[in-house]
Amino acid sequence: MKHLKKILIGLVIISFPLSATFAYSENAKPPRDKKINEVLKELNLSPEQEKKLAENRTAKKEEMKKLRDEMRKSHEKLQEAMKNPDTTIASVEPIVNDIKASQSQLIDNRIKGIFAVREILSAEQFSKFQGIMAKHHKEKKR
Repeated sequence: MKHLKKILIGLVIISFPLSATFAYSENAKPPRDKKINEVLKELNLSPEQEKKLAENRTAKKEEMKKLRDEMRKSHEKLQEAMKNPDTTIASVEPIVNDIKASQSQLIDNRIKGIFAVREILSAEQFSKFQGIMAKHHKEKKR
């Protein structure tokens, strides 16, 4: 009887984390690429438009990654500088300016990316795209 009790307790202990994993996976968000493909399908794109959007997305992705990496490095420098009790505003100002410049470039790239998409899509597709993105942002805020 004690042996059976130990086995049951062991099964309960093992099954609890597994059930949490399955519960999480049911509520998990779909992968980003899947969402992108759904949006593209909804827009009824031509093969040429799909190709241009994919090229644009790849180029922008690389640019954004580079800028985010630069900004992360600047943030790390700032955090290190702030640990020093002798740090002054003047000594961290160049680092802060680097962060501001990176943020500005991120915003510029985002706007340029939107206009690049606008050039690829028809007016009707772009309007539909904006509606989809607005809905996506609204859901994201929940």
